[in-house]
Amino acid sequence: MKLGYCTPERKKAEVNKYEVESKMFSENTSGFKAQVTKNFIGLMVIIIIAVAVVIPVVQNVTEAAGLTGTVKTIVDLLPLLIAVALILIIVAFY
Repeated sequence: MKLGYCTPERKKAEVNKYEVESKMFSENTSGFKAQVTKNFIGLMVIIIIAVAVVIPVVQNVTEAAGLTGTVKTIVDLLPLLIAVALILIIVAFY
């Protein structure tokens, strides 16, 4: 492309040339592979957040609450129930 004035038609042709060459603008961005990849990435984000943030926070809060008896037993099951819900989410995706 030469320096200086460029007609709109030529500019559009240059842009179209790069769009055709780029994989980002290809027709396959909404295909099956792309959908599976998006679902997998979303699932990984959910797993990382649940394992790295939610479960440890729930454990710390339940330990700091100073609960006793039956209430403590039920509240101690919360991390397990979160893990079971996470497994159900994984099974639902696949």
